[in-house]
Amino acid sequence: MFPATINHINFKNHNKFHGCIPEQVNFLIVMANLGQVNSSMIAPLSAQLNLVGLYVAKCNIFDISPDAFSTLTRVKEISLSGNRLKDIPLGLFAKTKMINVIDLSNNKLQSLDTRTFLGLENLNVLDLSGNSLSNIPENLPRTLTNLNLKNNLISKIQTSAKLPNLEYLNVCQNNVTSGFNFITMIGCFKLHVLCFDDEMIQRSHTGNFDLQLILILFKSEVTRQKIFLPIATEI
Repeated sequence: MFPATINHINFKNHNKFHGCIPEQVNFLIVMANLGQVNSSMIAPLSAQLNLVGLYVAKCNIFDISPDAFSTLTRVKEISLSGNRLKDIPLGLFAKTKMINVIDLSNNKLQSLDTRTFLGLENLNVLDLSGNSLSNIPENLPRTLTNLNLKNNLISKIQTSAKLPNLEYLNVCQNNVTSGFNFITMIGCFKLHVLCFDDEMIQRSHTGNFDLQLILILFKSEVTRQKIFLPIATEI
């Protein structure tokens, strides 16, 4: 079980009870020194509570077992933000079919297996910011609407994933020098907010900046006002 450093349990729909158990529970643990997480820690929680959210932030987690979330079949949100994870074990999210939000920000991730998010057909929000990823993960769910890749080591916006429902993409603070025709490449024609930064745009100008990006943006009805490009560019 979790140590006695649990800070907070948040009850949703607290006016509805099944016996003494709230209908939905968000379980939040912050600033605990957990180190490792496995199924024996999570299973008792899911057995006693209807967990819809699990937030284990800044808990010094460096290892998590592949079956740690195997009992979280109803969970909608999971956050492992601010830990020390270098990889995500294959199968970690295999049973979390109802999940909408995954937050893996501010870890030490360098790469993700192409099957990490396979089968997550309800996933809408994925936060991978603040890691050391060099590539955009493959096989991302087509249901994604929000993808945050800020502050990684991505040099090229390239992936075989098709993201037709993507509305928000943040690739600020990366090393991107090519792949600016990604809107066609990944099919994100519903994109509303695209976040770049000064350094990225300037770096792209040193090579062959793909003006096709701007043409595609207008072609896909993405308004200029909603694109975060902090340099003046006239078309």
